[in-house]
Amino acid sequence: MKSAWLTEQAQDLQTKGKHAVIAEMTERQAVNLNLLAYKAGYSSPKELLKTMIGDLTGWGETSPCPEAMRQWYADAHQKTLETYYFRFYLYNYDYTVEHLHEMLADMNIFTTEYQGYCDTCADEEREEEPWERCLEVAREIYKEGGFN
Repeated sequence: MKSAWLTEQAQDLQTKGKHAVIAEMTERQAVNLNLLAYKAGYSSPKELLKTMIGDLTGWGETSPCPEAMRQWYADAHQKTLETYYFRFYLYNYDYTVEHLHEMLADMNIFTTEYQGYCDTCADEEREEEPWERCLEVAREIYKEGGFN
């Protein structure tokens, strides 16, 4: 099992650099991030953030306490994890811009897809977002040209 995980991780490492994220922050936040990184023994904020991302996603386990990052996420976002779920649902089930276009062009299709979302929420004992909010989210994602 561990060997398969290492093989998959090695293959994934070949895609490194293709998924850049630029964090916008104030000057004070940048200074404080540098201080935190250096204080923790990292050579740069980038190294600190790479470790945190590895811990948060479960793909890296590079720090001595990877579970702490996942617990922080759960604690910090508990309310949104319980309610704001439609964006995750669309992303998780690989909704494409083309599919979103079809849904937005025909409200019968959107209503059918929304019912699938509601069924998933019921199965997972989650409170679904209102139809209007989900329509707004779908329009926003479509307008942006997909998930960013």
